[in-house]
Amino acid sequence: MIVSALRNTNSISTILVTSVLFFGNFLLNIGEVFNESDVPVSKMVLSWGSVLCIVLLLNGYTQKFKFVGLGDGIAGAVFLSFMFGLKDPHLFYRELMGLCLILIVNIRLISLHNTPKNLLREFEIGLLLGLVMFISPGFLVVGIMFLIGLALVVSFTWRDFLAPVLGVFWVFLIKYCYHFVFEEGPINEFFHLSISLPVFDFNWNIEMIKWMVLSLFVCMIFLRIFKVIEKRSVRVRVNYRIWIWTFVCLLLSLLFFQRAFSLLYMVQWLALLPCAIFSIEYFKLESSLKGRWKLELVFFCLMVVQLGIRFV
Repeated sequence: MIVSALRNTNSISTILVTSVLFFGNFLLNIGEVFNESDVPVSKMVLSWGSVLCIVLLLNGYTQKFKFVGLGDGIAGAVFLSFMFGLKDPHLFYRELMGLCLILIVNIRLISLHNTPKNLLREFEIGLLLGLVMFISPGFLVVGIMFLIGLALVVSFTWRDFLAPVLGVFWVFLIKYCYHFVFEEGPINEFFHLSISLPVFDFNWNIEMIKWMVLSLFVCMIFLRIFKVIEKRSVRVRVNYRIWIWTFVCLLLSLLFFQRAFSLLYMVQWLALLPCAIFSIEYFKLESSLKGRWKLELVFFCLMVVQLGIRFV
């Protein structure tokens, strides 16, 4: 009864289930690097530190803005369930750090809704966006999402455009100065951005089957938002619209700015963060026991599919 344990007012059961999922993921990663002669300790610390921050931020953020009930940790649990399908997560420490920063950016964005205009906070968000682009250049298009999100939460003017742009500029200015003083090589190499063209290969193989099953879970969660979004309060609608645009911008980033295009990789990263937020509306406890069992079965199948993606 995982969903029931997560979607109640008992914070102890939420912490217990979330901890089991987190340490289950962590132990799998330990097993993957156990036989390596040179264990990438720094990368593991950065990747799992980012995962822990994302889970804590997801649960704290959704509870703070009253999207879920007290003690509810479904968003963090869904994120960890999708993490089961990511083999060797320490190799993706940059992307995980980027997702963590994107989550912080969106939290700061939604906090600007119905508040006095604060250009300093917008500059701070620009700094965070600059860090996203510096740490994970593949998430470059997410910068567009910020401008769209800012237009959703404040009366947009040229100052609102200039403040975050200056924040991004300062990050790259500091990086430029560091590269100029301490690093060797051409200065045009300090921003490593890969560009790829998507190639859709629909040959029936195990990779394609895994992609289709994972896409089914993502579609079920994502499409649920469009059924309920207009019934929610203005604040919740703004939140979901920001995350929908985040989904679109991440999709464009993963289509054109991967080191090597992969359908499964693309869907996996789209599932990790936007769909963890959207799952709030999908995994809702039903009044009937039959409805609850359906959700429990879906959640169980989600974890089984992710483990299958990791090991098959």
